[in-house]
Amino acid sequence: MKKLLTTIFILFFAFDSNGQYQTNQLMKYVIKTNSIKTYNNVIVAELDSSIVEFTLRNLKTNKSVFKSIDTSKAKITLTLKEKKFILNSLKEQYKKDWSEEDFHNLKVIKQEQVKSYIKEDKLNGYIYISSPVFIRDGKIALVFFANFYGDLQKTGGGINNLSFYKIQENGEWKKWIVLESGIYN
Repeated sequence: MKKLLTTIFILFFAFDSNGQYQTNQLMKYVIKTNSIKTYNNVIVAELDSSIVEFTLRNLKTNKSVFKSIDTSKAKITLTLKEKKFILNSLKEQYKKDWSEEDFHNLKVIKQEQVKSYIKEDKLNGYIYISSPVFIRDGKIALVFFANFYGDLQKTGGGINNLSFYKIQENGEWKKWIVLESGIYN
């Protein structure tokens, strides 16, 4: 019995550390490939639920087949259970805060610090990013990402997207299906 419990304990932590590794690799890829490179970006600790909810409107429909809005012809068929899991997982993240330990070489600021941060320098940008929501045995993940600069009601702008990422045979993540995307000027 003691051997069984020890084995379960070891397997749990092995899976968790591998899952954390996958999350870290995907987050690095998403930030690297989606960030507006000309800005001094920081991560905003809390997800802005209004921006995320607006982006999720397509997922909240009765549709089960979702096609990429980019030039690829990729599509995914989601079960009702998968859709509920994705939506609930993202909603749970509204209560979670990022910390600087979650990101290498990126500063994390609170939502209430954004205005003063962007006033410091016109090249200061800020990123909202969700934790990946993994489905299908961790081989596919959905991530919300937004990178803004300036005051969005005045002279600011930026981008956002909600995309599925797929792990490749070489173990690297690649953007697969873009569900929603926007550019703000």
